[in-house]
Amino acid sequence: MSGVLPANLQRTIGQRGRQQMPTKVKTSIRLSPEVIEHFKAQGDGWQRRIDQALKAYIQEHGRS
Repeated sequence: MSGVLPANLQRTIGQRGRQQMPTKVKTSIRLSPEVIEHFKAQGDGWQRRIDQALKAYIQEHGRS
């Protein structure tokens, strides 16, 4: 691609801009090894799946 795109455009390919508003909060929690193993065994995206499982729990049991 180096012959096709101008140099200034080549530098920006693959670079993301600054996130406008954080969609998630960075935190640290302790989970049992079994929970981590279960979600990691399903492959990439294991943190997203834990997030989805927790959201489903909130929907089912309420926010209180």
